Amino acid sequence: MELCAIGTFWKSMGDALQVPYNALDSYSSGWTDGLHWLNELREWSSVYEKRYMVPAVSNKRLADATIDLLLWKLPKRLHGMGRNVAATLLEDRLRTAMMIDDPPPIYPQVLNTVIAIRKLYLRHLSLPRRRETRLLAARPLLAGCTCSSIVCIL
Repeated sequence: MELCAIGTFWKSMGDALQVPYNALDSYSSGWTDGLHWLNELREWSSVYEKRYMVPAVSNKRLADATIDLLLWKLPKRLHGMGRNVAATLLEDRLRTAMMIDDPPPIYPQVLNTVIAIRKLYLRHLSLPRRRETRLLAARPLLAGCTCSSIVCIL
């Protein structure tokens, strides 16, 4: 059910942005629902990535520059660890295309543990918000658009 809703949402976003879907198999006949569209998009994306996400020196230069930008505030002695954390966060295909070495096996385990602890802390141990969360009244956002379910922290 949720995947169908996600597919429907992103399909409508693509329609609003006039994204052409002629590369998808059911483009001419149409899709039965959001899940059908999402599955076709996943298949197309997988084929596209296998074809075009290939190792290249330009990818490596871009990856190195981006990671350097992310790590510029860290002390130099922590840059190796930072690069391994960044490599851990990337999917295998992207890591290969950017010619980034695989991180040591301990990094995914440690990172997953840190994320789980953070999740536990935020869910059960952190203090409640100081201010009340309330819904805003329905009001026009853009010409012809209204939204009555925007959550705002006041």
